[in-house]
Amino acid sequence: MTAFTRIYNSESREAYIPNKEIQEVFYKAVRQSQNDRLMQFMRQSEKLLHSVLEKDAGRVGELVGSVHNEFISSIEYNDENSLSCTITIAMLSAFGYYHRPIREFPAGKGFADIVYLPLPQYPNYPAVVVELKWNKSVKAAVSQIKERRYPEALVGYAGEILLVGIAYDKRTKEHVCEIESVRGGAV
Repeated sequence: MTAFTRIYNSESREAYIPNKEIQEVFYKAVRQSQNDRLMQFMRQSEKLLHSVLEKDAGRVGELVGSVHNEFISSIEYNDENSLSCTITIAMLSAFGYYHRPIREFPAGKGFADIVYLPLPQYPNYPAVVVELKWNKSVKAAVSQIKERRYPEALVGYAGEILLVGIAYDKRTKEHVCEIESVRGGAV
């Protein structure tokens, strides 16, 4: 065991700071950064990723809506590409656990809007297949994932795959999510 592994646990993502003076500097920096907009956004992004992984579809819809409202221009707001950009921005924290998001991933009988594949050091994290719908039902998004057999493209992936449908209603400005889970490419 190295000195570094005694102060940082990469599995739990926890650090131990043995020196009192360094602890005080660290805590002061954390307290100061709590008002930093980037840190606030990253906490929101972590909440979104956690909500996806916990299959909390209601919270996912709420958080996606918040990011969509805050970051996307009202001129370009009402289309699927804007929603795709929103997801990519909102899921920024996924870079800690997943490869970069793959947009228009060739899968089954078409292209999945966005796919997240876990990094090798996170083999227990699920792959995430996202289908977006603008002015259509969230059921249509999840149905498309299944009907076009997108998870089959992940047949080499043996773990859990989350099927995430996100729909945006132009009239109500509401974001709705539905999440289902399958194992290893089965639909």
